[in-house]
Amino acid sequence: MAKRDDIQRLHRECFGHSPEYLDMYFSRIYADDTALIRYADDRPVSTLTLNAYTLLFHGSLLPVTVLTSAATSRHYRGRGFMTELVSEALHTARERGDMLVAIAPPRRWLYFFFDRLGFSTIFLSDTRRFTSYHPFPTIHSYTPLPNPYAPEVFDALHSFELARPGGIVHTRRQITDYLDKLAFEPQGCFVAVGREGIPVAGMAWATSTDQLATVHEAIGIDNDAVDGALQALRQHYGHRAISYLAPTFGVSGRHLFARGMGLIVNPLMALQAIAEANPRLRSNIRLSDSVLPDNTGWYTIADGHCAFSVEPPHGGRPDLDIDVDTLARILFSSPAMSEVLGIPTQRTHISLI
Repeated sequence: MAKRDDIQRLHRECFGHSPEYLDMYFSRIYADDTALIRYADDRPVSTLTLNAYTLLFHGSLLPVTVLTSAATSRHYRGRGFMTELVSEALHTARERGDMLVAIAPPRRWLYFFFDRLGFSTIFLSDTRRFTSYHPFPTIHSYTPLPNPYAPEVFDALHSFELARPGGIVHTRRQITDYLDKLAFEPQGCFVAVGREGIPVAGMAWATSTDQLATVHEAIGIDNDAVDGALQALRQHYGHRAISYLAPTFGVSGRHLFARGMGLIVNPLMALQAIAEANPRLRSNIRLSDSVLPDNTGWYTIADGHCAFSVEPPHGGRPDLDIDVDTLARILFSSPAMSEVLGIPTQRTHISLI
């Protein structure tokens, strides 16, 4: 219980959560084996949580770690405790077989902090803003579902996520945990809607202030179903402006906003997924990695496979000579980057963490 109590103390100090939220989180969601902690002067001073997720990437479901609940006691900030925790998290994730470590920083200045630790901004949002009177018109008629925890809601979400080009795929437990946390968010709301012949056609999650509702995720069987879920949110929130953090698949010619960061801890796994999805691809990549030096070496893609070697392959002339930060920025970029560099790229999506 000591570790749990110490981390709860840090959460109370750093996040200002209510006693009711802390009781819910530490009784229903928290687990000792997912949390890291540092001590100084005989007291807990910094903590970080490692959450296991799955990422759909070029048709493969790959294990990833998502970092959450990063906190350092005010009087101990700037002393390297969080840097130590992040380094430990990166090595832990690689050892347990993850491809990527991701984080969605809640404050813009944190992007600079994690950038210094090797993370790249790879998760983006196409932020769409709607006036307070936008009705979200639909072709079909939609009916809200009464029970957000119903099994058919999760089953529908799972199929919607697998139909996307890429992004985080949630387990039932992860969605249940998120719904539990959403109940404590400022005017948090979840809606699921059905239409004729389709019990669950679309769904959306949002929080709100008195003037603005922010939609953190909206997903459905098609665009009309997404609008049906947004229409239900409009009915819930009334005449408030709505900001929708939409996925960026296929988006071009628009300004995109940072939504999260990632650091590839297993380049071979990422490149193997690309090789399997593109069996005609051939490429030699010389990669340097100052964060996890064991990843430094040559990655040869041919005939649907990727091989790693420390020494250059025969005729070792790289098609790309890059570091791991640049690799992440390439692999998770727009299709235009693929055309320039000859490596298949794919934008990805993160939400509900």
